[in-house]
Amino acid sequence: MNLEFFYYLLWFFVGLILIVYAGEGFVKASINIANIFKIPALYIGTFLIGFSTSIPEILVTFLASQSGSIDLAIGNVLGSYICNIGFVIGISALVKPLQISRETLEHSIPLLAISIIITALLLMIDSKFSHLDGIILLTLFIGYLSLCYLHIKKNKKRFTREDIELKKHPKKVKSCILFTVFLLILLAGSHLMVYNAEKIALILQINPLIIGLTIVAIGTSLPELTTCLISVLKDEHDIAIGNIIGSNIFCLLCVLSIPLLMAPTGSISPENLWIPMVMMLILTTALWLFSAKFDKTCQISRLEGLFLVSATSLYLIYTINT
Repeated sequence: MNLEFFYYLLWFFVGLILIVYAGEGFVKASINIANIFKIPALYIGTFLIGFSTSIPEILVTFLASQSGSIDLAIGNVLGSYICNIGFVIGISALVKPLQISRETLEHSIPLLAISIIITALLLMIDSKFSHLDGIILLTLFIGYLSLCYLHIKKNKKRFTREDIELKKHPKKVKSCILFTVFLLILLAGSHLMVYNAEKIALILQINPLIIGLTIVAIGTSLPELTTCLISVLKDEHDIAIGNIIGSNIFCLLCVLSIPLLMAPTGSISPENLWIPMVMMLILTTALWLFSAKFDKTCQISRLEGLFLVSATSLYLIYTINT
């Protein structure tokens, strides 16, 4: 091992420390914003946190698409979706069983299921992704935002957290500034981890394809993992599950549309997309079944979390070896 290896290893751990440090402050600031503006925790998780922690996916996807690496861009989106459910929800459930609210079961998970089914159908109809598919996904994303806004507006009283006294919370401006600062630290930490992990892998002569399939997808899911774990430990389960559902819907309908719209005609290789697409459908179905269970205990248990982590690990091993 040379000094260069230890240099990248040091910065890798600096990124990890930044993520752990910023994660707790990020969730606290988000909860304060939810309480101050009387926004439901589920939708804070879905929109504010879920979309914000998807910024790494946006950056990686856009830059890869711009440089012509369309397959890498699409692979990042699909891989992040799989890692978010398999690893983030799975690991969080291993730490502490995830409580699933009625709102999540009745609205959020069905919307996620509809998103993945439509995406799969677009691929199945003509066995390819096209510019038109990108326009359809982006249009559906705008419709999704409008639907959620109308739903919150219609059910505002049911969602309002009345047990919170606003005078005990920081000022609005301060909470928003803290949210932005911790988000930037979180993203900087994840960037450091991904960048330096790539350098370490190259020094150790690991196949670049393996780096893309594992480090890029897992690395861009680090913000979701951090916020989800901390939210669960603070018993903010709606924020935790909303973070993942929001991030995955955002990835499918918005981020995936970027390479589809930017790709030259015929540049996308559909034959490599079927296995990850099937895995996404399996994990989404498992998420719904584990959440509902058709009994009074609506939660994802540690055993179910272990299944999600194990299934995703086996999928990654299979992908790497094919």
